[in-house]
Amino acid sequence: MQIFIPLLVIGAYCSIFSGLFLYFYYRLVRAANKTTGKIISFDRSNYIILREILVPIVRFKKHDSSWIESQPEYSFFHELNNFVHDADVTVYYQEDKPEKFIIESKIEVFVNWMIIALTFWGIVWVLFMQFV
Repeated sequence: MQIFIPLLVIGAYCSIFSGLFLYFYYRLVRAANKTTGKIISFDRSNYIILREILVPIVRFKKHDSSWIESQPEYSFFHELNNFVHDADVTVYYQEDKPEKFIIESKIEVFVNWMIIALTFWGIVWVLFMQFV
């Protein structure tokens, strides 16, 4: 039982980031501009604690014909997508902050929902074991 408490703390920490990702993902998919971008290269993550993760650099054209070339925001699971160089991806961005965009990814959404679900059920299980 003692080992589950640190795992749940880590799970809760990851669930917060998963929840933030899902919030921004669904908000952008629902209300943002959609376009097609191209993966032009890969670079290390901008996040200090995740420097070993290779993140795709995406180039896409905004509706006003200007170009954006940057890393997607909010995500930690880019490597699950098996992105390849020169692949076309669907990009969602806000008109006022086009540098803060996401790439459409059903795998990444699924993994984030699973992290939240597993953490929730872990908390329920620990609480249940406390009262039994």
